[in-house]
Amino acid sequence: MKNLEETEDIATRKEAARYMKVPERVLRKWEREHKGPPVMRLSPKRARYRWADLRAFLEASLKMAPAIREAAIKAGIPGDGE
Repeated sequence: MKNLEETEDIATRKEAARYMKVPERVLRKWEREHKGPPVMRLSPKRARYRWADLRAFLEASLKMAPAIREAAIKAGIPGDGE
């Protein structure tokens, strides 16, 4: 039987950060704020992520991006290229 770290569908925080193109500290911040993808805590210093959860989080974020941009424009907040 494989242990959790040997399971292919589980990512370390470092792998998750690389995949999502954010620093590891951002994942830790999201975890503290209960934002971001679901996380599995193995110990106070060890977190793991399911690849499927990471993909779902990114897909949901991409779908929300146009709505966030539209709301910012309506609110008069300058964005990229404005």
